[in-house]
Amino acid sequence: MSRLYGHSSATGANFVTNEEDPLQTFEDKLENTGLMSRAAIEQLHEKYDKQMFEFYKQVKAEPMPDPTTIYDYTYCGQKGRYF
Repeated sequence: MSRLYGHSSATGANFVTNEEDPLQTFEDKLENTGLMSRAAIEQLHEKYDKQMFEFYKQVKAEPMPDPTTIYDYTYCGQKGRYF
């Protein structure tokens, strides 16, 4: 899958047209070959948009992590090596 956005917005190269968007291209192929209707594709979008929003709400409801644990599990076997 190709990158949809660049590493930096400063390059001005972050816009990807629908013709280059692999997800849009795949949706178009599904529709053009008769494997899925546009309505079915839109239903999938709605279903997964709702699911992602539920995940978002769940994560936002969780407590913030303890800032003192920021370097835990950053380097295997090196806890406390630098601090």
